[in-house]
Amino acid sequence: MGKPVTYQTTLGSKMAERAEADALAADHELRTLAKEFESAAQGFFADEQTVSAKGFVGACFRARRAWSEYTGEPLI
Repeated sequence: MGKPVTYQTTLGSKMAERAEADALAADHELRTLAKEFESAAQGFFADEQTVSAKGFVGACFRARRAWSEYTGEPLI
């Protein structure tokens, strides 16, 4: 297992906390997309940007969709 992710976004933190509370598997979509989103956010906002705007927005929307589908919270 890799190093633990430090969640710096609100959405990533919410997703990880919910996955932990519900004891979801490590490969559950909520966990994997939270990590993907965090990684994209870190790369996008880094001093030397390593993730494009398109990559960041894509990761954000995939994470948001997964959160919405899991919790029933509306996307908008």
